Amino acid sequence: FAFMVPIGSLTETVTFPLRLMVTWTVEHIFNDILGIGVIRSGTQLFNAMGTYQYEVAAACGGMRSLISIFLISTTYGFLVFRSPGKRLVMVAASLPLAVIGNVVRLSTIVAAGEWRGQSAGNFVHDNGIISILPYIPAIIGVMLIGRLLEKTAPTHPVAPAPAKTI
Repeated sequence: FAFMVPIGSLTETVTFPLRLMVTWTVEHIFNDILGIGVIRSGTQLFNAMGTYQYEVAAACGGMRSLISIFLISTTYGFLVFRSPGKRLVMVAASLPLAVIGNVVRLSTIVAAGEWRGQSAGNFVHDNGIISILPYIPAIIGVMLIGRLLEKTAPTHPVAPAPAKTI
């Protein structure tokens, strides 16, 4: 029931650093890896020509995806693992996985804006099917982390058979 509590403006202390982290990451992916000039100012991303400008608003700051991924990873952790440590790892993994998902989504929006202008980026932002995109890497990440944690399960040594007496 905790996921049903409306927390409204209380999330700003969490979402603002997440928005900064996501915009900073997208800026560096485009500038340093892809060689496409993207300028960041706080939580805004735009190009020098002014063909697009996107503000990562508080509502889009990742709180919805963070809560969703938190719910998925917590459920997975409690259904699959008995160890509190492994459950905690699954819960803690939700934050970086939500950030990765939002980086993918914002990168897609900026790439569309770079390719076809503001309206193309807005289409990607508003499209219901494309809105599922950030959950794909996050859910894959939950499954991979779960698989790694399953492989690290301690093996129980088999007790040696009692020696036979002749």
